[in-house]
Amino acid sequence: MTARQIDRYRLLQPIGSGGQGEVFLALDTILERRVALKFLAADEFGKAQADRTIGEARHLARLQHPNIVSLFGIAELDGRPALVMEYVEGETLAQRLARGPLAIGEACAIACQLARALDHAASHGLVHGDVSPRNIMIDREGSAKLLDFGVAQLRAAPAELATLTSGRDALSAFSGTLPYTAPERFAGDPADTCGDIYSLGAVTYEMIAGRPAFGRGDPAATIGRVLHGEPPALGSCRPETPHWLEQLVGQMMEKDPARRPGDPGSIAAALQAEGAQPPASGNVPPGIAAPMLRRGKPLAALVLLVGLALVPLPPSHLDRPQGRALWQGDTAESGFEAIGHFYRQGASEHAVSVFSSLLADRPQDAMLSAGLALALMRSYTSRETDPAVLRRAAALARQALAASPYLALSSIAAGWAAEFEGDFAQAERHYATAAALAPDHALLLEGRIRIARKRDDFAGAEQLARHAMAVHPANPVFHGYLGDLLSRQGRQEEAGRVFRAALSLDADNVAAYAGLAHVEHMQGRTGAALRTIQAGLAVHPDPSLYSNLGTYLYFEGRYELAADAFARAIDLSGNAHNFIYWANLADAWQQVPARRAQAVSAYRRAIQIVAGQLEARPGDQGLNSRLALYAAKAGDAALARRALAAASARPEVELSTIYRAVVVNELTGNRQQALVELEKAIGRGYPLEEIKGDPDLDSLRQDIRYHLLIAELGG
Repeated sequence: MTARQIDRYRLLQPIGSGGQGEVFLALDTILERRVALKFLAADEFGKAQADRTIGEARHLARLQHPNIVSLFGIAELDGRPALVMEYVEGETLAQRLARGPLAIGEACAIACQLARALDHAASHGLVHGDVSPRNIMIDREGSAKLLDFGVAQLRAAPAELATLTSGRDALSAFSGTLPYTAPERFAGDPADTCGDIYSLGAVTYEMIAGRPAFGRGDPAATIGRVLHGEPPALGSCRPETPHWLEQLVGQMMEKDPARRPGDPGSIAAALQAEGAQPPASGNVPPGIAAPMLRRGKPLAALVLLVGLALVPLPPSHLDRPQGRALWQGDTAESGFEAIGHFYRQGASEHAVSVFSSLLADRPQDAMLSAGLALALMRSYTSRETDPAVLRRAAALARQALAASPYLALSSIAAGWAAEFEGDFAQAERHYATAAALAPDHALLLEGRIRIARKRDDFAGAEQLARHAMAVHPANPVFHGYLGDLLSRQGRQEEAGRVFRAALSLDADNVAAYAGLAHVEHMQGRTGAALRTIQAGLAVHPDPSLYSNLGTYLYFEGRYELAADAFARAIDLSGNAHNFIYWANLADAWQQVPARRAQAVSAYRRAIQIVAGQLEARPGDQGLNSRLALYAAKAGDAALARRALAAASARPEVELSTIYRAVVVNELTGNRQQALVELEKAIGRGYPLEEIKGDPDLDSLRQDIRYHLLIAELGG
């Protein structure tokens, strides 16, 4: 390969080669991120095969899963296609196994992740076809990622596998995969999910036993053992192997496909349901908190050891379809249920669709008008902060109130609309009316909690949240409100317990994953936060999770990856009106020389959006502190100082406001005040790792007073 530029990709260095082709590390010159370019073996491609590759790649590109290496696109050199894939830093499982077997807990964790990946692919009608240690990456955080998904199908038609029996040369070329190939494949059967299950069983066997189930060496002999032999019992290789695990691996490796587990999701559920505690041995590499599976433990009571803190593991969502909806049909009841479970994938969209359809037939129905208003406001707050959405919702709320002023839902919807428009006094009047009719309605309690928090009445908001939790003990939304309140006050340990309780109620609650990850990051446990984000992304790729992920990558100095994550948050939400996403993207771009001009534009867009919201809520502490921060970063020191003064004048100053004051004062030339605010932030528990990694404080960290302060406070 002599060309150094392929389309938009600049080749940096080769990172792999073999019979399948060549793999290069490359730089995407447009998105400024590193990718892997895989050129499939040249002698396999004429035009027909190239066209087929592109067609297959369209299917593969649909796979979005944290344990599958993403396929970004296709590049071409002289008619030879190259797959443009996510670049993963780490090592292959084959390289890891070269150092010996894995701890049983680590092996089970990896097997569970791979089963989830295969189940996700199966739900899209796709199979891998070549699950083996060389096609599995273990990244720096210890997560498993399947490589070359579907490339086995791109390289050769399924029937061509029968040529494996035609000669020693063909067998040798395929020998790295033979020990993991399902027996039926040697008879020419096509790759399918059942074959992937067999391969996963063989990989799991090797992770535990430390050697392939049927050995390596002579290819013909290996095929014979796969077809007719039985591997040594796992218990004889590792006496500490639990009996249930030995049985599960044996079922996965049954010769008869009909006797294997029915789907990868059931395998993941079986692995997860047995429990999760880390192995006591020192075999787990740094960065991996791997579950040790135990029989008979109730899932809600299981814990995952991270450092010295006990972190309850959320119940698995893998025994049900990914991102499942609790609602059924197109009734008003299903719409309200979706509003209640707004954090689920597609919930807001479902509620808006249901109420829009019903209201078209019954346009004067107050309940339906209120329902659509609430559904739109759910979308406004959780997905799409477009002012036009809020205006439409407010109009519908007024329509409901006019049609039926004594319907509690009418007053609740009107209260939400007034609240989001910044008229808290009007909102409270509507809430008072609703409280006289339905004092403990869940949507009413949500509004009252938010109003108290926006007025900086943290004690009142906490009291309301705890009351709501007592009245609605199965509703995790109120745990989310309480966790956020506690975290804003620096009470991270309490907040973590509350978010974990929310996940014990509903493991599909991506808002709780995001909240818990934030708490872990604030505690200086960014590795744990990244694992929590990965667990949330396995439920569904919510923009808030990608935004959190970008933040953690940013403070680790991985700015290009952070920018990718922030851009993904905007792409997923389709939301050009979320100032946080714009500001985060600007922060990352600011650290990439080629993007600095765009960073200023992004800060200005964030400032415009925040300023627009402050017109309705001029005293909002969070909005003012963010405006101050963005203005300081955009070079408008006067605006930054005015906004910071407004934020700091509130009765109770949040921890995030204090830290933003550090940065604003530093960027606007007030070093002494920056140090004063820094002392407050550290005293309130702001994570030192974030302070030490914030590029906006690079100059401050050279000041002797900074080091004396850190020394005095024990950092």
